[in-house]
Amino acid sequence: MIFGRRATAASATLLAIVVALPLAGCSDEPGSRQPSDPTVVGSASDSTSTAGVGDGFERLPAGKSDLPVDPGTYLSPDGFEPLLSIDVPEGWTSVHRGSDGFDFGRPDPTSDAPLVAAVLLRPEQSTAADAIAAIRAGTDGRVRDASGRIGSISASGIVVRGGSGELVSSAGFGIALDAATGQVVRILGADVAGVPLLAVVLVPDGDRYAAVLPLAAELLAGITPA
Repeated sequence: MIFGRRATAASATLLAIVVALPLAGCSDEPGSRQPSDPTVVGSASDSTSTAGVGDGFERLPAGKSDLPVDPGTYLSPDGFEPLLSIDVPEGWTSVHRGSDGFDFGRPDPTSDAPLVAAVLLRPEQSTAADAIAAIRAGTDGRVRDASGRIGSISASGIVVRGGSGELVSSAGFGIALDAATGQVVRILGADVAGVPLLAVVLVPDGDRYAAVLPLAAELLAGITPA
């Protein structure tokens, strides 16, 4: 399976939304890698790192760039815990792939913003419940409880509509998501093999949340601990 480079306005906007890093480290997240042309995965080094794991599925390549993702099954980026396999349907791209979080997005044909983004991250808290509680306590948006599944994993969390400021970030601050007026964000969490995992669905146009949530749900349904 091949990843190809395709720069679009929508993906650039998704990168700006998903990678909202602190000013102290605005150019690179800690420990990130930015290969000059990460167009092919499944190299010899990838094969070595995934031998005996996930039936030899290819890893999502680490880095920050707009990569259309061919439909298929992939492993989470190198260093990400818990190790996951993801069945990716057609139509998704990825702009950020690191050891503490990675994302997928679908472009919106009617605007420069993404239609929906799905982000998987490891929070800094020691449990998913603690992470959800911290997000709930820190947001000024409207919050309601939510439950669902991250693939085969039962999960619970919250839906946040509107608000301002940082909403959720990954353990190494490689990914940070802000709340925004008109936006809807669903955050589900679960502990997998003792490691907290958050699955975030971000819809910039909250009026379309119900219509586009099934797209993200289809992607998240294909997640399995590897």
